[in-house]
Amino acid sequence: MFELQAVQGMEQAVITQGNEVEERLKRIDSHLTIGVFTELAQHLQYVCQHLTPFHTQNYTGVMPQGELSAAVRSRLADFGWHLVNTTGGGGISVSPNNDYIITVATGTEQTGCENGFPYNKSSKGAVWEQASQQKLPNLDTAEFWVLLFYRDSLNGRIQMELSQVAEFQDKHIESFKERILLPTVSINDVSVSRLEPAAVEEITVERRQRHG
Repeated sequence: MFELQAVQGMEQAVITQGNEVEERLKRIDSHLTIGVFTELAQHLQYVCQHLTPFHTQNYTGVMPQGELSAAVRSRLADFGWHLVNTTGGGGISVSPNNDYIITVATGTEQTGCENGFPYNKSSKGAVWEQASQQKLPNLDTAEFWVLLFYRDSLNGRIQMELSQVAEFQDKHIESFKERILLPTVSINDVSVSRLEPAAVEEITVERRQRHG
């Protein structure tokens, strides 16, 4: 179902039904489907299942976002998107016509919930702020979308949504223009293999300097 919700005084579109989700994803890129995101979530679970006691706590804390981000960027590269490394160690993917930006972030437990308000769990910096305000160099007309994910080990599922950021303040998402809610993926009995990365040319984008 497609509906408008008022959140913190702003209206946001929330898309929940499978056929409408599929149609909206294809408007971003004709290759994007629910199945693509399901495969990405299963890849993440595969990697998580193969952690060992020798992996440090620091690694297991940051690994899910890093692995899913790499898998998303690889799959988008297969579809002709540009892999862009930003200063500060971050990374975004830019559509072939430079009209969309997608990045990945760990979300909160309300990720993928119709009446929830998720946000990025860890702080993000100037690139996110400028992208949300359409102020990145050469990308000042691109829509900024974030794939938020939440791995719920207690209930055995991965929750995801692809959402367009409206406001970004104090290093966190404040509001959305649109949320595309993806089906939850069970993390039980996942028997898929690790996704193979695509071979792509990397591009580095400098942050726009503040003046005054």
